[in-house]
Amino acid sequence: GTGLGLYIVKRFVGLNGGTVDLASDSGQGCTFTLSFPMKAREGFMRSF
Repeated sequence: GTGLGLYIVKRFVGLNGGTVDLASDSGQGCTFTLSFPMKAREGFMRSF
């Protein structure tokens, strides 16, 4: 590819107040974690 994919994802996530984390294991590959803030809704946690 052109190498733009990660840049676009990081930019989109950042514009939405989130973060991109990366964990890499040599010879095993990488794990990307995207986190976004979420507003709690009234009664949402009541079922837990």
